[in-house]
Amino acid sequence: MIRIRMVKITVEQFAILTQAPVPGEYEVRLTITPKHAPAQKQIGVLASFSFYEQDTCFMILSVFCEFAIFPEDWNACMADGMITIPKQTMEYFVVQTIGTSRGILHCKTEGTMMGNIILPSFDVSNTIQEDYKFAVGAQE
Repeated sequence: MIRIRMVKITVEQFAILTQAPVPGEYEVRLTITPKHAPAQKQIGVLASFSFYEQDTCFMILSVFCEFAIFPEDWNACMADGMITIPKQTMEYFVVQTIGTSRGILHCKTEGTMMGNIILPSFDVSNTIQEDYKFAVGAQE
């Protein structure tokens, strides 16, 4: 198991795009974007959520969580100038980012007309298809 710690949380985007409360069913679309910063031995996950009622987007939230990997574990992931973060570890980063986003959404909407909107559970097993690989000199 790769030892990590979350080092930074950034709300990249938050907007309520309607003046009316959402009365019933809504859909949440999730986009996951992994990023890396080899010099800092960090992996990041950007989770972007779009909330829809029928075909109308009524709210958006994007949260970026950064995870530092312990140096000896980072080095263990390195081979032939490439870093390979296992799929299972990337899924863990996604789960942590979604959970963090859930709390942020609650704080941002508590006491507003969107206070009833809850970020649902997501099956993240399909969000990351394979190990996350990149060249050691590459940065995003």
